[in-house]
Amino acid sequence: MSGLDPNVFNTADVAGMGSLNNVMVAPGTKCNVNKEMALAMNSPAENGDAMDIVNTRTARISHAAEILKAAETAKAAKIARAVEIVKAAEAARAAKIARTVEIVRAAEDAKSAEIAKAAEAAKAARAVEIAKIAEAAIAAKLAGIARAAEAAKVAKAAEIAKAAEAAKAEEIARDAENAGAAKAAEEARAAEIARAAEAAQAALSAQTEEIVRAEAAKANEAAEAAKAAEIAQAAERTEVAKYTKVEKNSKLTLVAKAEKIAKALKSTKAAKIAKAVEKSHAAEAAEAAEEARVAEIANTLEKSKAAKDAEAKIVTEAAQASAIDADICEGEVQLQITPFESFSQIRNYRKHLATINDLKVLSERWSEDDGFSFIISVKVPLVLGRLLRDMPEVARVHLGNKKRNHHSTKQELKKIVVVMKTPQPLTDS
Repeated sequence: MSGLDPNVFNTADVAGMGSLNNVMVAPGTKCNVNKEMALAMNSPAENGDAMDIVNTRTARISHAAEILKAAETAKAAKIARAVEIVKAAEAARAAKIARTVEIVRAAEDAKSAEIAKAAEAAKAARAVEIAKIAEAAIAAKLAGIARAAEAAKVAKAAEIAKAAEAAKAEEIARDAENAGAAKAAEEARAAEIARAAEAAQAALSAQTEEIVRAEAAKANEAAEAAKAAEIAQAAERTEVAKYTKVEKNSKLTLVAKAEKIAKALKSTKAAKIAKAVEKSHAAEAAEAAEEARVAEIANTLEKSKAAKDAEAKIVTEAAQASAIDADICEGEVQLQITPFESFSQIRNYRKHLATINDLKVLSERWSEDDGFSFIISVKVPLVLGRLLRDMPEVARVHLGNKKRNHHSTKQELKKIVVVMKTPQPLTDS
């Protein structure tokens, strides 16, 4: 017997008991059989009762083993459940940490987007300032060009007027000079005729005296003297006629020269006037070209301004998109829908809103200022703008107020404007 309970013995203790050979126990398993009962079982008369007792005890032992096994199974299940609970707690903790990291990253992205927006705003302001300076410089340059053109025009007109006055003065001087020359020539010719007449008269006087002397000397030569006097008178008349004809021809020549000079002066004046007109036309053409150039520069400035406005619009839309991508929403938010086309459009959009987790549509409303809008509730911090913009029927999304990353309240709702795509009209194929 081993050092166990004296009333309990192992199968090894009863291995030599012939009456216990049919006991179904495993080696080393404790049997709750009293020692007295085991000794009594050596009696053949009591063998049947002892077997019943042993079987009962064996059944109880098997039941106890099953209970123990069930307890161990329950304990293992409890341990497994505890392990699962620990794992779930660790997973929840990891999810919470990941969510915290995501929120921190979103905040950092929002801060970066805000910095980028500030940089873009500064860049846009700088571009507007440069554009204003360039416009002012170009305007000043255009004003200078216009003033220079006007001054050149006035100077050219003054030059043309001065040239015309000089030509007129020159013409007048030439006319006066020609008139003076003609007068002097006429006076010289008259003096020459007078001298010739005086010489003829002197010659005639000399001839008359000679005739008188000849008459006194020679009476016979009276007829000859008379004839000579007649010849002298005829010569005088001829000479006078000759000088008169020469004077007349001289006058005619002077008149012809004067007319020729006048015609030449008129031709010169006409040429100068034509040249002045040509210069005036050239100045007008230059002025027209300058005006066309100014108009072209103004047109270029207008196109540049339009391009800059378009670029500023693109920059603004990009900044709005960047801002809405970095904006984190939580709480109640107003979604303003524009343009409002139909209620079927609103129903379809509401179905898409229902697909977003942690978002619930609270109400719908209409106002004259905002039009149709949804009031939604965002249960957890979400980058709502990006989710709304990714919907198929949405063209773009931007903030309706300037407040970002705040928890909305019922008194002051955060507003997000959702611009819907305009449906294209159906065309007949």
